[in-house]
Amino acid sequence: MQTGIIGLPQVGKTTLFRILTKAQLDEKATRAATHVGVARVPEPRLAQLAELYHPKKITYATVEYVDVGGVNRDRARDSACSLHCAKWMR
Repeated sequence: MQTGIIGLPQVGKTTLFRILTKAQLDEKATRAATHVGVARVPEPRLAQLAELYHPKKITYATVEYVDVGGVNRDRARDSACSLHCAKWMR
């Protein structure tokens, strides 16, 4: 699953991204940057099912988060930014 975190500047998008993905980002270098991170989704019932069926491999679910830098009016008018943001929103 892939999901994007978008919104206005300074509302906590990157903070939420860091909490969900446990990523270590430099705050000064992250302004208006796009980040991609993956988080594992823990599922305790999966271990019980594995004990029952003895699969060769256990694959946990993951969620890919995309943190798109804050979009303000000036940046939204920039066609390059609009294309960049649209690419991640698809």
